Amino acid sequence: MTPLPDFPRNFGPRPRAPTAPPSALFRPPPRRLAGRLCRVLGPVSLAAAAASAAAAASYSIHDLGTPGLWSRARDINNLGQVVGEAQFSPGDPGHAFLHSPGGVLQDLGTLGGPSSRASAINERGQVSGLLRTGDDGGHRGFLYSPGAGLQALGSSDRPVKVTAEALNNHGHVVGHLVGDTGSSAAFVYSGGLGSALSGMSELPGLPGAQGVALRAINDSGLIVGHAEVDNVTGRHAVVGTLAGGFRDLGSFGGRESSAVAVNQRGDVLVNVRDIDANTYLRPYLYGSDGIARPVGPAHAYTLFGEDLNARGQVVGYAQLQPGSTEGGGFLHTTEQGFNFLRDLLPPGSSWSELSAFAINDHGQIVGDGVMRDGGVRAFLMTPVPEPASGWLLVAGILLTVWRRQADFARCKG
Repeated sequence: MTPLPDFPRNFGPRPRAPTAPPSALFRPPPRRLAGRLCRVLGPVSLAAAAASAAAAASYSIHDLGTPGLWSRARDINNLGQVVGEAQFSPGDPGHAFLHSPGGVLQDLGTLGGPSSRASAINERGQVSGLLRTGDDGGHRGFLYSPGAGLQALGSSDRPVKVTAEALNNHGHVVGHLVGDTGSSAAFVYSGGLGSALSGMSELPGLPGAQGVALRAINDSGLIVGHAEVDNVTGRHAVVGTLAGGFRDLGSFGGRESSAVAVNQRGDVLVNVRDIDANTYLRPYLYGSDGIARPVGPAHAYTLFGEDLNARGQVVGYAQLQPGSTEGGGFLHTTEQGFNFLRDLLPPGSSWSELSAFAINDHGQIVGDGVMRDGGVRAFLMTPVPEPASGWLLVAGILLTVWRRQADFARCKG
C-alpha cells in the first residue's frame, strides 16, 4: 500500500493574546455613568445574550421553488449557489438545476438523455453530476462550467458507468467507474476550467480490495470514499490523495464504514453500519489529529451523516427509535449538540419531513422537505439573526467586562 502523508496539522498561527492587562483594555466608566449604564443597558445586555443563545439554534427557511411538481437540493457553495434536480415539465424524470441567490432554478440540461442530477458545486460555479443515458440505468458523469456549459465525462463507447460525485475549487472532479463485472475504480478528472475533457484518469486502488468509490475531495487533494475490501468484510472507509494510494480507515467497530465528506482542514465524515442490522450506528468525525469523535446521540436507532463544513458542523438523517415516524434531517454542532431541523424552524412552519444533504461554511443548509400542499420542494435554511444584528452581542460582552472591573455595587447607587 502506498504510504500517505500525515494529515495537515498546521492550520495557521494562533491569534496572540493582548499584551496589555484587561484593566488597560477595558477601563470602567465613571461611577455615576456606570450606574446609569448598568440600570439602562444591563437588561439590554442580558437580552442580547439570551437572543444570541436562541439565535444559535434558529433558522429561516426559503423555498427554492420548482417549475414542475418537485425539486431536491443536493449541495451549496459559500456563495449561496445551490444545485440539485427538479422537474421542469410534466412527466419529466428530473433535470439538474443551478440556483443563484435572488434567481430561479436554471435547467442545466441532459445532453439528449432522459434525465440528469447535480451533486456538487464549487466556488467557481462549476457543477458535477450524473447524466442518465437511457432507461437501462446507464449513466455518465458531467461537468458544467459557466461559459462552457454542460460536458460529459468519459467516453460513450466505453462499457462503464461513470458517476461524478464531487469537485474542488481547482476543478478536480472525482467519482467512480463501474465496469461490466460490477467492480468499481476511482477516477479523477483534472482538465480544469473550460478545457477539453481529456484529463480523466483512473486512480490506483486499495491493494487487496475489489474496488474504490469516491465521494468527496478538498482543495488540498485529499479524497475520501469507501473500498470493497472483500465479500466477507464488506466496505471500509478510505482516505487518499491525488498523488496516488489509499489508506484503509477500518470499520470503526461496526460491520462496515464509508467516508462521505471531507472539509478543507482534512476532517473526514464517516458513516458506520451496524454489525447485526441494516442500520447506521452513528457518524464519526475522523479529525486531522487522527482522533475519531462520535456525532449525535449515542443510542439512536440509525444516524447517517451527509456533509460537514469547515467548522465541523454536520448534517444528515436520524431516527431515534425503530419504527418511529419522528426521524428526519439533523444538524450537529459543537456548541448546540444534536438538533432535528424541524426544531430549528420558527413555530408554525409549513415544512415537514425535512432531509438535509449539504451545509456550507456559513452554516446554510440545503435539502428537501414536504410542504403543506404535499409537494416536495428544495429548501435553503439560513441561521438567524443576520450578522448585522450582532452589535447587541458585542454590547453585552463589553458591559459584562465593565461590570467586572467597576463592581456591581455601583449599580445600587
